[in-house]
Amino acid sequence: MERDLFLNLDYRDKLPIFYSLGLKPTVSLELYSVSRKADVDISFDEYDYTYNTKTNVTYNLFEVDFVLNHKIFAEGNNLELRFAYSDYVATLESFIIPTTTTLYPSTKDKYFVGRNIQIKYTHNSIFPTV
Repeated sequence: MERDLFLNLDYRDKLPIFYSLGLKPTVSLELYSVSRKADVDISFDEYDYTYNTKTNVTYNLFEVDFVLNHKIFAEGNNLELRFAYSDYVATLESFIIPTTTTLYPSTKDKYFVGRNIQIKYTHNSIFPTV
């Protein structure tokens, strides 16, 4: 099972604080959600014998980006400020050890939370020619 979601919202109008300073940035909100499911074998060692059982693991990535983008100084110069929040989660589905009848419940493991701040300046100086 694979699920992908991408959403991008842009706002290009007057922002109250920035507009009073003479700035007209583009504000963007980007949402990402990616999910992958994998079949796995789990091994249990008991009394010199190994038991195997099958289950599924689902990996989820959720990310939100907040972006301010503004042309500065002259045409072709752009400044971008970006904050990204990422959340990575793995879910192990329930399973039964072959020698028992006990159902072990599913578990959820949040194994990474990321926060990223980025400032990017780009300059394009390509002149049209024939």
